[in-house]
Amino acid sequence: MTFVPSPFKKGVFGLVLTLTLFGCKKENVSSPQIQMISTDESSDATIFKAIGNGTTKLVLRPGPRNGQDVYVDKLDNFPSGNQNSVPELPINTWTNGGLLVNTRSFIKFENLKLIPANATIISAKLFLFGMSSSLNSPQGNSYYPGSPYNEFGDNSCWVQQVVGANWNESTLTYDNQPTGTTLDEAVLPASTSQWNYNAVADVAKIVKKMVANPSKNFGFLIMLQNEAIYKSVVFASSETSIRSQRPKLVVIYQ
Repeated sequence: MTFVPSPFKKGVFGLVLTLTLFGCKKENVSSPQIQMISTDESSDATIFKAIGNGTTKLVLRPGPRNGQDVYVDKLDNFPSGNQNSVPELPINTWTNGGLLVNTRSFIKFENLKLIPANATIISAKLFLFGMSSSLNSPQGNSYYPGSPYNEFGDNSCWVQQVVGANWNESTLTYDNQPTGTTLDEAVLPASTSQWNYNAVADVAKIVKKMVANPSKNFGFLIMLQNEAIYKSVVFASSETSIRSQRPKLVVIYQ
């Protein structure tokens, strides 16, 4: 392990610092003091990059060992489910055996706390990456040119800040899910293809609040804007073996 000087000093150019998490158990690292040099944004790592004039880029892309993301579903009046060790994050309202199923996804980037609470957030974008198949949603994305489900409306989603309570991916269910707020919610546009649809949400206003009050960083809730059948969209989770498909949060700040 190598100690690398802080990237926050004004006027430092091209310095890239990475915090790589080792071990099988998911764990949090509260300090960026012990780091290794890397430029691989697809790696299972936290990446700092000083880009000049006191501005810093932070890339968060957790992997299976340290990611916190999960989808929860509700089949009519049956007990709700939890799926935290699968490679996908579906969002849908569908039917199963004639019963209504509603699915939402949650994702949390705990290492936002590495950004100073008094930092000025210039931009923050959440990148989600599509898949070529899905166990939860074998029909894929419901909305695209020629889709048989277009008549039911588009599958655009809200990305909301979770405010009700903190959560853990291993215990979260649809029945105990915390609430999200419509205040400053971001939009994930409707899909344009059945598979491999990538989307970006502008979450700067939400991230600004998470950074300013890190103890209240409860992550994001992703849900359909219209939770009526038949609508679905599916993205890869931090559990996927394809690193370049894992959810990514990119924050630029001063």
